[in-house]
Amino acid sequence: MNTYSKNILNFHNQLSLKVGKFENLSTLKKSRRPDALVITGMGGSGMVGNLLQNLAEFFKLRVPVLLWKDFDLPNASFARNPLYLFISFSGNTQETLHGFRKILQKKNRPLVAVVSGGGKLTKLAQGFKIPLGAISTTGLVPRQANGLLLYASLGILKTVWPNIQAPDLSKKIKPVKFSRLGLNI
Repeated sequence: MNTYSKNILNFHNQLSLKVGKFENLSTLKKSRRPDALVITGMGGSGMVGNLLQNLAEFFKLRVPVLLWKDFDLPNASFARNPLYLFISFSGNTQETLHGFRKILQKKNRPLVAVVSGGGKLTKLAQGFKIPLGAISTTGLVPRQANGLLLYASLGILKTVWPNIQAPDLSKKIKPVKFSRLGLNI
């Protein structure tokens, strides 16, 4: 069996809050509760923003979710106190890094958090003591890590909004049950 197939059959192991290594979350606990969520990420990493936006009701995320998939930062003037979540599988996505560096330069920096698998983004987050959900990317490509990125994001969001639902699906979903069907398709 090739690595790609193994990753698919082991996807369910990504669906738990235990997948992330979290750092500097106390900043989020001490801050004023955000009234919006701004998610910056590209490609496979950006897909997590789409998942959070589309499944907000399921997760009980009760604030507007704005997705940004470009350089710079979006206009979030609709919110008084947004949380900016920067997501990058590699930690080296240029658009995401550009926006993150811009936010670090702000005089009155808004609430910021990072989900990453390493690279420059992780180093910057650690250096500036920004809340971080770190994931292991070993043997994966970005689109195979949606569960890891999603649950690391949920771990951060649960710190800000404790009522968020992040069910442990690692024991409930069984990809192997559908492997034959997938092969037939």
